[in-house]
This record gives sequence, structure tokens and C-alpha cells, in this order.
Amino acid sequence: SELSNKMLQRNKYNLNAISHDTAIEMIQRALSAGVNVTAAYIDTVGDQDSYQRKLSARFPSIDFTVCKKADSIYPITSAASICAKVTRDQEIKNWTFKEQGFSSKNSIGSGY
Repeated sequence: SELSNKMLQRNKYNLNAISHDTAIEMIQRALSAGVNVTAAYIDTVGDQDSYQRKLSARFPSIDFTVCKKADSIYPITSAASICAKVTRDQEIKNWTFKEQGFSSKNSIGSGY
């Protein structure tokens, strides 16, 4: 619902922008919690050069590596990808649907 609303609003907010802003928010939350982030390896969404410039401009003290297939190149990104997928699958398994006829017992998939 949130994604659909953002993509259908008058000023479009596409999935790439949503992904970028979510990554920025996650990094900011880590920094605000006192985590000493010195480097980040990110699997690109959209143009990798502009994404890396965007992140570096927002967080100049962090060394960013943004590239396609980062999860198959960098073990730390692979581990994060696995954690994210396990978390996503658990959330879907425990999801309570508002719509009738859907249940977490149904095979609904999660995009992968």
C-alpha cells in the first residue's frame, strides 16, 4: 500500500528513489545510534555512479563502494543480503492480511 501510494502520487516517487532513500535512512540511523560506519558496500539500484555520488555527498566520511552484483562480489554484502531475505521471509510468514482469502499459509511468494 505504501509503495503503491508513493508511485501513484502526482509527483512520482519510483522504486529506485525509494530504495536510495531507505538506504540513506538506514545509514543515518546507524550513525545516530553511535555506530562508527567507515565503509559501505552497496548493490546498486539504478546508475551506480550517480548513486555513489549521492551517498558520498550525504555521508562524506564514509567510503562507499556501489556496484552491480555487490552481493556476489563482497562477502559482507552477501551476508547482509541473506539476513535481509530471511527477515523478509519471516515477516511475510507472520503477516496478517486485511484482505479476505489470503493467508500466510498460502504460497504468495516474495518477489524472488
